[in-house]
Amino acid sequence: MRPVARLHESPTEFMRIAGGVLSAEEAVNCLPLGLCLRMMTQEVRYDGPPFFHTSESGSGLAGAAIMTPPHNVVLCCGPSWSDEAFQVLYESLLEAGCEVPGVIGRADLAARFASSFSRLSAPAGGMAVEKAMGLGLYLLERLSKIPCSPGFLRPASGDDLALLTDWYLEFHMDCFGEVPRYATPENFSRLVASEDVFVWVDGKPVSLAAKSRPTWNGVTVSMVYTPPALRRRGYATSCVAELSRLLLGTWRFCTLFTDLANHTSNHIYETIGYRRIADFAEYRFLR
Repeated sequence: MRPVARLHESPTEFMRIAGGVLSAEEAVNCLPLGLCLRMMTQEVRYDGPPFFHTSESGSGLAGAAIMTPPHNVVLCCGPSWSDEAFQVLYESLLEAGCEVPGVIGRADLAARFASSFSRLSAPAGGMAVEKAMGLGLYLLERLSKIPCSPGFLRPASGDDLALLTDWYLEFHMDCFGEVPRYATPENFSRLVASEDVFVWVDGKPVSLAAKSRPTWNGVTVSMVYTPPALRRRGYATSCVAELSRLLLGTWRFCTLFTDLANHTSNHIYETIGYRRIADFAEYRFLR
């Protein structure tokens, strides 16, 4: 049976249909859930209207995806995701007039949708597919006992803004090889003002991390960065460990995404107590 697609005008409407299925795998769905819950509680500005899609078949939820322009389509875990469900997602993106830069999701789902997208777009000129990154999703519920480097954790302040803005841009260059157009000093300034950014201080700020996208029971640690001249001193380990400790005082678990090719960072997180619960992948669509 071909799934029946629905486009939703708001995250509230999307969550009414998909929220129950997604919440059954809350940690694995931390990205789409966190984005939706943020849009439901805050005014968030994107390059265009957010995209919310579900599809249903006789057996229940067949597909669920969101997109917040200019970012990738995010595939949700939990729906059955038949080949037909990927086709109706592609058709919904066309119907909504979306410019789709790529897709991110659990590795198997992202690979299948990328293949479907390339095949289905062929009659209109086609899109090349390029795997941008393999990602590990890590979960922390209990912190390991580890020694900390000299220093302490504190929220970033306006006094740090000039230095940390440079780090914010360097972080994106390190991770992605470019600074996306959404990574602006203005956006970073808003993160600092909302007390979502933290620094490890050893006489001066030496490492950076942030909290983002809280869900009902969890929160994501992101934007972990130490300048090259200050690396190999344990600052990032201490920063992430103490931030995670702070967050576990409010939430039941923390999540974070890592580049699977970066064995150093993966080892750091495992030392702290994070364990890998899923593999994700990001694909770019190129004309």
